[in-house]
Amino acid sequence: MDRIKLGERYFSPYLSAAEIDSTIDAIAARINADYADSKSLLFLSVMNGAFMFTADLVRKITVPSTVSFIKVSSYEGLSSRGEISMKLPLSCDIEGCDVIILDEIVETGLTVDYLFDYLEPRNPASIAVSTLLYKKGMHKGRHEIKYPGIVMQENLFVVGYGLDYDEKGRTLKDIYILSED
Repeated sequence: MDRIKLGERYFSPYLSAAEIDSTIDAIAARINADYADSKSLLFLSVMNGAFMFTADLVRKITVPSTVSFIKVSSYEGLSSRGEISMKLPLSCDIEGCDVIILDEIVETGLTVDYLFDYLEPRNPASIAVSTLLYKKGMHKGRHEIKYPGIVMQENLFVVGYGLDYDEKGRTLKDIYILSED
């Protein structure tokens, strides 16, 4: 993996596609074990960023399940606007379903809280969260991240594998961090 340029910024290698795949294997194994008896498992993918994580994860799930999509937004450029807005609402009935929210990264957890508040009135059997990257030290939310992939100790800005910088870099197979130089 070499350093890349997106717009006027440079990004250095952080996680390879093989490391990402291994992490997703581990998450899938836990979900398969925990939901082996689920009668109605629904993965709710948070778009746009979680599309690659969702596709790779659900192909490793052995429990019968369905997938739906929702879109919320809180970012512009390198930082959060501090408010969350619904861009694409839920399009299916989740009553009685075991719902697992899939997101590519959880930082403050405020989006997770927003989604729990949005989903709970729809009476799912349960709600859990899985994320590829988890900035645990930044987490301020009320809800646990049940299936974290990689716990990041540093507050790094990342791109690739669904993560973007001003909509650039989402389709990269590896994950990169913003370079200071």
